[in-house]
Amino acid sequence: VLSLATLMVADVSRADTILYSALPNQSGGSNLNGFLEADDVTFAAAVHLTQIQFWSLQADVTDYTGSIGWSINSDASGVPGGSVASGSASPSGVATGQTTFGLDEYSYTFGVNVSLAPGTYWVVLHNGPTNATPPTSFYWAWAADTGNSQSQDLSVNNDPWYGNSTELAMALQGTSANTVPEPGSIDRKSVV
Repeated sequence: VLSLATLMVADVSRADTILYSALPNQSGGSNLNGFLEADDVTFAAAVHLTQIQFWSLQADVTDYTGSIGWSINSDASGVPGGSVASGSASPSGVATGQTTFGLDEYSYTFGVNVSLAPGTYWVVLHNGPTNATPPTSFYWAWAADTGNSQSQDLSVNNDPWYGNSTELAMALQGTSANTVPEPGSIDRKSVV
């Protein structure tokens, strides 16, 4: 009698989860027109980002140019370093019903496909192409302090990055190497 063990591997595809979240607190916002705005996030394990969500404050729906220039940058001693991934997205704004200083709050969500090693990175956003300065009221909403409050501004004229000591409202979704796959199942069969 010969015994044969067959391992049937379970589907190890992982559902996306929220990897980082700092929700808007209706206290203000940072200018996404004349500046590139950046906020840092640290990952303890390798991650694959699939979605970026951020919240804006706008005087009118037309303050959004129709696209968001974005990048994920490395960390250069507490300020954004070189770009690891970048692109342009055209998410639709969804009004949240909240207002701050007479500005309406909107939520924007767009897909990305970025794999990152453990470490600190910066999410950088701008209303429209990063070399343009739209004449509108479009701000990246602030969030309650999640422990670092290290957002940075860079003017589109490429002045040095400088800190604005606020937390910017965003949520990052994807998968993490810390996610435990569901165990495989073993089917033992006997062959005579």
